[in-house]
Amino acid sequence: MTGPLNLRHVKRLNGPLSWWKGRALRPGGHLAFEVRNQAIEGWRQWATSEPRPISQGTIKQSVQQTDDLVTHVDEYLLEGKRWVTSETLRFPSWQCVTDGLQAEHFRLVDTWGDWASGPVTDLSPEWIFLASA
Repeated sequence: MTGPLNLRHVKRLNGPLSWWKGRALRPGGHLAFEVRNQAIEGWRQWATSEPRPISQGTIKQSVQQTDDLVTHVDEYLLEGKRWVTSETLRFPSWQCVTDGLQAEHFRLVDTWGDWASGPVTDLSPEWIFLASA
């Protein structure tokens, strides 16, 4: 998975995390997901003051943060046509994620601080979670 998939996204798909138990997860089954570390503030790199070239056309991005919510607006331009997309992502705290898992009776199996299985630190770009139903 890429991007800040988090408990809110999982809930948005099909209701609360408990929905996954008995439907998509068997008892003892695993749920893996990642959350970007909000302390790194990676979204600051998304904003561009001028359009930049991409594989086809250009893109200009703006970003707005309110608490743990980050909205990015992307303006694409290709051959005189303009498309605008907007997405709001949540960057929850470590405590929010672990409390959410506990509240839904998931057991935290393991965590990593990057995709190379590094430890979780304050400077980890992402938090990768493995939880058991």
